[in-house]
Amino acid sequence: MGPETFFAIAVLGGMIFLLVRETMPSFVVLGGGLFLFLVAGLVSPEEAVSGLSSRATVTVALVFMVVAGVYETGAVKVVQNYLLKMKRTEGIPSAVFRITFPVAVLSAFLNNTPIVAMFAPMVKRWAELRQIPSSKFLIPLSYASIMGGMCTLVGTATNLIVDGMMRENGMQGLSMFELAMAGVPCAAAGILYLVFAGHRILPERKDIIEEVRQKGKEYSVGMRVSGECPFIGHTIEEAGLRNLRGVYLIEIHRGKRTFGPVSPKERVREGDIFYFVGNAGAVADLNEIPGLVISSHKMFDDEFTAASSHFVEAVVSESSPLLGRTVKETDFRKRYSAGVIAIHRNGRRVEGKIGDIRLRAGDVLFLLARDRFTSTWAGSRDFYLVSTVRNKEEKKTQKAGLAAVIFIFMIAAVALGGMLPGIQGEKISIFYAAAVACALMVFTGCLSLGKAKKALRPDVLLTIAFAIGISKALDNSGVTDLVSRQILLLNGFTGPLGVLAAVYAATVIFSTVITNKTAVVLMFPVALSAALNAGADPKPFMVSIALASASCFASPVGYQTNLIVQGAGGYKFRDFLKAGVPLNLIFFAISMLLIPLFWPL
Repeated sequence: MGPETFFAIAVLGGMIFLLVRETMPSFVVLGGGLFLFLVAGLVSPEEAVSGLSSRATVTVALVFMVVAGVYETGAVKVVQNYLLKMKRTEGIPSAVFRITFPVAVLSAFLNNTPIVAMFAPMVKRWAELRQIPSSKFLIPLSYASIMGGMCTLVGTATNLIVDGMMRENGMQGLSMFELAMAGVPCAAAGILYLVFAGHRILPERKDIIEEVRQKGKEYSVGMRVSGECPFIGHTIEEAGLRNLRGVYLIEIHRGKRTFGPVSPKERVREGDIFYFVGNAGAVADLNEIPGLVISSHKMFDDEFTAASSHFVEAVVSESSPLLGRTVKETDFRKRYSAGVIAIHRNGRRVEGKIGDIRLRAGDVLFLLARDRFTSTWAGSRDFYLVSTVRNKEEKKTQKAGLAAVIFIFMIAAVALGGMLPGIQGEKISIFYAAAVACALMVFTGCLSLGKAKKALRPDVLLTIAFAIGISKALDNSGVTDLVSRQILLLNGFTGPLGVLAAVYAATVIFSTVITNKTAVVLMFPVALSAALNAGADPKPFMVSIALASASCFASPVGYQTNLIVQGAGGYKFRDFLKAGVPLNLIFFAISMLLIPLFWPL
């Protein structure tokens, strides 16, 4: 190995370390790594920026916009109504099937991240009404969306990336339903596992809303401002009530009015009742503040229903500007017009002073926010999921049918591409079909230009673009050849099937500890080199990467939908391990049986 190889391995190891730590968005980590490769001369400027103009990157952007048109018009409302009609007496296995099957079908054609973000609050509400822990359903919801995405070319961004990189390397790409030959059996087995065994493994854990309702008295208190209070007439900030140790002022009850979040410029008045939330030890310290006495009013018992219309929970996204910063550093109240009441991470409340807690991807922020918070920040890159305690009725639109027709046209054009007239000697691919469908969505009014721009997800597109440049650097530095030669050692013992299994397993491991999009791009050159050196057809190896990268069941890190439900369902890392590892083994066994059968080595 030369110095270039050692340097590339060191940079790659550093990137993986930072990606696992989740201290910054993945596209920032990959961009930094690509910059180091560029400075070291391991990749030319043209190769470094090639991902920005890659067909894979542009295709993913187009599909995002088409899918946004489907969501904006409410075309999935029928499936929502179907789920809401579940019977109160329905058992958990039946309910798991009723949730997972339609979500898997939808996810085969629509981006699964917004599907889970849309259905998670609804499933939680349904479980709450029936007094069933929502933790029995939210991981199955995420898993079903992942399994559905494995079945078609447009089901997940990683499939589109594999297809684009195959075409860039002179190979025939994937057809619309080609992956279904292995994906559908895997998905069917996965749903059966969730229905009959998976839900039994999952914990019975209350979500953050229920926990606050039941345990609020443990860390909630109402303090009345007496006439002896020296802070009467002063602002909240001047009185020092904004940055108290371990407690947080969430509301003020003044006469018949209750308002919050509380502005630091709000002035203290006699008779005000301050509602604080904090840890039990800090509550006792409130008695030391002169002029504040314990209120005889009930805290949250009677007032919670009135206040809950302002309570919101939001899950911090992997691309959020909040990542790695404390609540105080983000100036959260000013930026979002909301106050953070509690932060839950890995199924438990994060203790300590809220302002000093550094935020991570998947953290659930329990907020007291203005009514406009949900409409302003839902669908933004800041949060995966934004939902109010009380779901509001969605607006209906007259263009849902038109959006559905345009989307079906795109699917049909890709599926029948070989039978249609080609473009510049090339058969109709997802790139051309998505471009036409996107234009139709905008011209017919199904998708506004503003919504189209918002749907682009620059964090995802930059992740793909930077990862493509990094894959070229790893290839140029000799890392790809080194890893493929290590994998090829299995060829002498098990033949090409052993090499295929090693590629699949390595992709699953990478997808578990880092993002699956990054795993695809890192493993693609390795798999291609291993296949060629083993004298095998590269196609089955590309299929194995597509299937393996989507099998992100054992960790919340690799897939965005897992991060969404981790916070919303109060799951811990070990919950994904216990439920996901058996599913990974099932998918591995089925894939190793079917891939050589349908794509001969």
